[in-house]
Amino acid sequence: KSLAFVGDSVGRNQMQSLICLLSRAVYPIDDSISPDENFKRWKYVDYNFTLATYWSPFLVKMKEAEC
Repeated sequence: KSLAFVGDSVGRNQMQSLICLLSRAVYPIDDSISPDENFKRWKYVDYNFTLATYWSPFLVKMKEAEC
């Protein structure tokens, strides 16, 4: 089972709240494969659950239309 939060600080705040709630039962293992702080992954081994977050200020790139 996996859950990912993708987006800006709103998604990051939701993810941090979820980690706080889940930490009452078990602490996750930092399973990040990259040193990039914009992408983090935590594994809850006891529950076979992975939580990931990707922070991005813009989810869509704007491109000028060709006339």
